[in-house]
Amino acid sequence: MLKLIYPWSGWNTSLEVFISALIVTTACYVTFFTKKKAFGKLSWTDIVIPLTFFTLLQYENYVGTPNPAHGPIPTLLVATISYCLLVENTFVRALSLPILTFFTTYTGFAIFSGIPIIFLLITQIWKSQAKSERLIYGLSASLCVLSFAAFLVGYTKQPAVDCFKFPHDQPLQYLEFVILLFGRAAGMLPNPSSSINLLSPSFILAAILFSALTLTAIFSFVKLLRLQDRQTELIFYLASFTLIFAAFTAVGRVCLGTSASLSSRYVPYSTPGILALYFSCIKLFSLESFYRRLSSGLLIALILLLCVKEVDLADSDRASVNWYRTGKIRWTECYLREYDAAACDKVANFRVYPHSSQIKEKLEYLRVNNLNFFRFRERM
Repeated sequence: MLKLIYPWSGWNTSLEVFISALIVTTACYVTFFTKKKAFGKLSWTDIVIPLTFFTLLQYENYVGTPNPAHGPIPTLLVATISYCLLVENTFVRALSLPILTFFTTYTGFAIFSGIPIIFLLITQIWKSQAKSERLIYGLSASLCVLSFAAFLVGYTKQPAVDCFKFPHDQPLQYLEFVILLFGRAAGMLPNPSSSINLLSPSFILAAILFSALTLTAIFSFVKLLRLQDRQTELIFYLASFTLIFAAFTAVGRVCLGTSASLSSRYVPYSTPGILALYFSCIKLFSLESFYRRLSSGLLIALILLLCVKEVDLADSDRASVNWYRTGKIRWTECYLREYDAAACDKVANFRVYPHSSQIKEKLEYLRVNNLNFFRFRERM
């Protein structure tokens, strides 16, 4: 994708931001179709869907270093897989799932999304009466396994943090990490710079939400062992995706401290989990009157929670957005004057790259070819 848009745009990274927004918008539209296909007509409670996809808490994907593969593209792929789970045609369903799983695996950020898909395909093999269906689903599951195995060919373990250690010296911090990661997407504990109080109402609420997500995945798993149900498959996939992502992120990043879980760039990966809770509430609403009343209360609580997190954006988040914006402007203005990356790191109190000495040749390439901020200097 970058090979196509960069030459045309003069390496304008702002275009990547707009593309990321377009990808997320497409994922939101796909989810509307998924909801309608799974549960019937759309309703006013479906405001949960855009509130989840367009949350301000994922600002780092837009004001930080743009990277459509980290957040937007996995989000779209997961949304598309969710829709394909509802397809009735056996061949189309069995063909689309391994293809999409292949792409999620090779994003590098949704690498384990194939795990729940493989489980769902195995249950299809188990439940199918026709031999032809078992053969098709068996081939589909094999392709999913092969795509993951192909990704591991020549794979080199390179933890992005020097402190990585497994298992961690304090195993309970894994649990704290995943609770905070999911709670962050729901607007809990938004200030990464402050100490985390495990007895605070916000952490307790985050723990309740994560427990609800975990129970949703477990109950869906158990139900699928007994009865094949497209709605349950959808809920299981969405809940499992977020749980697996949170677990593996905790393994890789817990050594940085549990506050590392509050990073804005992890928020999009909790979107499927929030949708799983929402769809579970809708499914409850279709049951007996007691569950219907319970579901109504849960839906209202979820909608209020998602609205509050957008209106009451934390000062630390606003400060972070402003830090990215002013930092980039000051650094660019400085470099266009001084042509000294290290000096501009100090002047702007901002780094465009962790090691300024390593990007000298890259910056010179941009200057010689009149690309990126060199081309658009007149607008600054």
